[in-house]
Amino acid sequence: MQAMNTSDKHVVSVRGWLDSGEAARAMAQLILKRAESNGQMSKTLTVPYDDANHRALLSLFSGDFVRPANHGRSTKLHFAKWEASSAGIDGFVDVLADAVGHAFQNRKQAKQERSAELRSCLRLYIDSPGLAGAVARRELSNLDKDKGRYWYRCRKWAAGSFADTLQTYFRLLSLADELHRQTDRIEHVIHLSRQIAGDTHWLRPGNRIWRDLARDLVEYDSGLAEMTRDLPSRLRHAKVLNLIGITENLTSVLVMVFGRFEIVRASGVWRWPSEAAEQRQPVWFSARHLDGAELRFANPLRKVVTVENETSFLDLTVELESERDTLLVYTEGHANRAVISFLRKLSECCPQAKFEHQGDLDLYGVRILDSLISRTGINIQSSHMDVSTHHEYAPTGIPLPPKEQRRLQKFLASNKSESTSCPDLLRQIAVSGVWIEQEAITNPA
Repeated sequence: MQAMNTSDKHVVSVRGWLDSGEAARAMAQLILKRAESNGQMSKTLTVPYDDANHRALLSLFSGDFVRPANHGRSTKLHFAKWEASSAGIDGFVDVLADAVGHAFQNRKQAKQERSAELRSCLRLYIDSPGLAGAVARRELSNLDKDKGRYWYRCRKWAAGSFADTLQTYFRLLSLADELHRQTDRIEHVIHLSRQIAGDTHWLRPGNRIWRDLARDLVEYDSGLAEMTRDLPSRLRHAKVLNLIGITENLTSVLVMVFGRFEIVRASGVWRWPSEAAEQRQPVWFSARHLDGAELRFANPLRKVVTVENETSFLDLTVELESERDTLLVYTEGHANRAVISFLRKLSECCPQAKFEHQGDLDLYGVRILDSLISRTGINIQSSHMDVSTHHEYAPTGIPLPPKEQRRLQKFLASNKSESTSCPDLLRQIAVSGVWIEQEAITNPA
């Protein structure tokens, strides 16, 4: 009969210990868990004192290496001393893992390998322009602190898959930059998802990729952050992506207009804007209506007035109904891309027209005008957004909340205030401490 070798004896000994009871098996799992965290067992193991666990450790490691600690509140196993002694077992953790039937994982080594692979993939993008480069640099900086979106997520990624996973998202970031620059371009989210990932479900409204992109855009672009700052998260994500031209469907991107004009398409002429205006009614139309369309006017267009608020827009349809050479456009706060596209079409086909904007007399209202000017490239003048109007309607003004006062003071102290469209108005608001709703001007009580 062949003699049992030392390794086999160790395995038998450890298995016999495991069979001695539940406490021994619990201590075995704890030892393996601690060892996996660093790839090896620490010099000592301290656990809260429990009589069954204490006796289980004594039965394998003996009283020479298992002792009470912390005034009897803990049990301390001097593992390194035991392993170095004649009673110790070489490669004990491997023997224990084999006896338990557990594939030992060196989590410290796995962590280092994940970090190295993620770092290598992110470095491919750090010199990329715009949003992609900014996200890569942020994630690399966070990785140095064992933090960041991709560091937390890559624990679930298969080794070797990091490059493909990141490549798809960074293609989306580059395309988002491209969309942001082309201020009248609108992309259907399903088409964009198919183009980037070959899958219409990869990017969908509300999913993780959708949220990631919106958050990255807000962090990167202070203008988008400002335009959407007061919206709840889900609405904010949708608004941010809408502002750069990503939408769930083209018919949902709308603009409301009041005026006498016709839409000319290859299929014919749509006269319903003029017909509605004769009935003193505005019309809604979508980005799809504008796509490939031309605008035609019976009377030369003299003035275009963009309006921030719907109530004031409707007030002005009554006030300006007889001015057949004036057109009203509702921006609904910060304008969507259908509004931007429509204003550009108006500017191109009616270069003689003067553009004006009316809105709330506060920082947000002024920044809406600033955004319209920047995104359309049109010289849009403020209307009823000046110091004299503020003086006239100040009795109806609303006190600025402390948060808004701080925000206004911060803006006036920044470089942005040098290029804003209504600096004198903003300084007056800061002095008076009140802001004025546009509705108080267009329909005073």
